Amino acid sequence: MLSYHEKRELQDLPAVIEKLEARQDKIMERMSQPEFFRQNRQAVDQVRAQLDAVKDELLAAYQLWEYLENPIPGASSERNRQR
Repeated sequence: MLSYHEKRELQDLPAVIEKLEARQDKIMERMSQPEFFRQNRQAVDQVRAQLDAVKDELLAAYQLWEYLENPIPGASSERNRQR
């Protein structure tokens, strides 16, 4: 059974994922412009790092969603203790 906090997380996840996907799309659109790679390397690397961070956040959000949608009995309280 999910805790109150976990239920709220599950309820909020679609909006969180939507925002992350929009950020990812915006970054990828920026990177698809021909002039993007004409910038200095440091600027390009910074945007790539932002994209990697968003991808990591998305993966974590999808994993959390899967966990909350399919909780393992007794795992909910264990997860709360790890926080």
